[in-house]
Amino acid sequence: MAIWQYTCILIPLRNFENNYIKFLQQEKTDYRKETHYFWNNFSLSKSVVSEKIDLNISKYKSENENRIYWKGDSDNFEDNDCEIQSDNDFITEFAIRFDLRNAKNVKKFIDLLLEIAIENQLKFMNLKYEFFNAEKNLLIEDIKNSNGMKFLENPEEFLNSLSQS
Repeated sequence: MAIWQYTCILIPLRNFENNYIKFLQQEKTDYRKETHYFWNNFSLSKSVVSEKIDLNISKYKSENENRIYWKGDSDNFEDNDCEIQSDNDFITEFAIRFDLRNAKNVKKFIDLLLEIAIENQLKFMNLKYEFFNAEKNLLIEDIKNSNGMKFLENPEEFLNSLSQS
């Protein structure tokens, strides 16, 4: 993951409260927590979402039975990627990272995320495990507050802040 990327994890709205309890009960980890708990009792076909991702991240795609991974063109400030984990055809985890260095790219992915989330009754989670509804103003605000944006606005200040933590 590049520092100039914004990561958005998509989570089903249905059964959120019940699945959130299971999510919280995970053992502590130095890595990102598993999000498959949120997909319990929710069926979204990976092929429905895959078609939209194919149109937006097209440089490289790898697919097997339980995982699809897309990678964009980092040389052209489109360092975007997406990963969908699945069980058979149904999504069990779904995350998108997109390049913040290119304003046109950011707008494209804001629109894409909102379209996918609204059509499929999903909400968003950031890397701080903060959840928010699929609303444009909330997504833009979260992007503005992301480490990726802070780094791009002032790399030296951002890096100095890491040593103060």
